[in-house]
Amino acid sequence: MRHRDIVTSAFAFFLLSGFGHPLAFAEEQTPKIPASLKGKLYAAARAKILAAGWKPDYRPAIMEAEQAVQKRYPELRECAVDRPLCSLSFVGKNGSCLRVITRGETADEYRVEAVVRECDN
Repeated sequence: MRHRDIVTSAFAFFLLSGFGHPLAFAEEQTPKIPASLKGKLYAAARAKILAAGWKPDYRPAIMEAEQAVQKRYPELRECAVDRPLCSLSFVGKNGSCLRVITRGETADEYRVEAVVRECDN
């Protein structure tokens, strides 16, 4: 086998194995969502999310109460005015998004209601 044939074969294997596919690389860079977060206190769930490779997606809050919570949880995006629900956002290395919805009157009481892969607009 000639050198050129060996190089071509190696490159073909690289492409077919998924390493050369952009989606394979993106999936590899997307942090995993830790299992069993629903119902957990947010502080414990947050530690697992950060350990999995997600980073807080900080955007300044408008309301004073939200700004106070952002000192502890910079990923806080917003809280509902009429019920005890808050939205907190994280971002992965490749720009993937993770949103955590919590329920609780205070940051110490936040419990995870839902975890979804979605970004803010």
